[in-house]
Amino acid sequence: MHISPIYTLPQYNMYSTVQKSSNRNFGLNLRPQLTNDVVNFTGYRRFLDFPQDEIFARIKRSIRPDNFIGAGGEANVYSIRGTKYCFRWPKGSADSYRTHLDFDVSESDKVNHVVANLGGGATIMNRLKGVPVKTDKMTADQIQQVAQTIVDFPVQSYRTFMHQLADADRKNMYFDNFWPNVIINPKDKTIIAIDFVKDFPYAEEFAPLCKMFSVLTHDENTVDQLGMIANKILKAALKDLSPGQKPCIEPKQFDFALFLTDLCNLNKLSIADESYCDLFNALERVVELKELELQGQNVANMLKNDIQVATEIIDLMF
Repeated sequence: MHISPIYTLPQYNMYSTVQKSSNRNFGLNLRPQLTNDVVNFTGYRRFLDFPQDEIFARIKRSIRPDNFIGAGGEANVYSIRGTKYCFRWPKGSADSYRTHLDFDVSESDKVNHVVANLGGGATIMNRLKGVPVKTDKMTADQIQQVAQTIVDFPVQSYRTFMHQLADADRKNMYFDNFWPNVIINPKDKTIIAIDFVKDFPYAEEFAPLCKMFSVLTHDENTVDQLGMIANKILKAALKDLSPGQKPCIEPKQFDFALFLTDLCNLNKLSIADESYCDLFNALERVVELKELELQGQNVANMLKNDIQVATEIIDLMF
């Protein structure tokens, strides 16, 4: 598989676990948390509208163990109490974050959910609601519950995630393909990546389908879960290749051959090679027709028909 974690800072949200009294198994509390981090009352002043000194003071008060979200090799992250933001504080930078406050963030910063840059490389970022795909602190039951949540998401959730990765790639931002760096929101049915690196020198050629599958699956997945995730990733790509749609990347960049090779090499999936060949041929036909459409040719009916054929093969295989 094409998992290439570079182990930068996991910027994921806080998530909580609960013991279900009605169930012997422990589960992950996936219901949205209604806290002072997300509630705005009439007349409540937005955190970013405060004077600079007050913003720094609120940040300083938030640097405490009960606000700690996570740490990586470069920085620590703390929630900023009473707000919908978190504070990323590079290690060894002391109080240098108080030397600078800039709300004019770049497009690259926005990819990483940054809303303000501070001194010493510190940043204020949006806190995303949800839970990571997997962390070392999660139990097997919790990991399995999140895995099933991902499986149950509609194809559009996968397509939106694919578009996020493609948008970051266009801005030369490399996604750290690591499970804690993807936030799953059961309420909004969203899959959101949160850790990108600018111009990473060892980045592989962008292969969105492989990246999506490798970060949304793991050894704890069942065979059915692996198959359904592959099913929905492929259908998300086909949605982008539908007649009249502008795909998020060039048709050939979907690289169906590479993705199907990865699936074929999975030990858990026992699918005949002939089936992969049939699917590859159908997908290649779709790519060819989509390229013709983008060149201005009227192939809508043929493209629609071939997408239907590919979809039927996908449903038979996974």
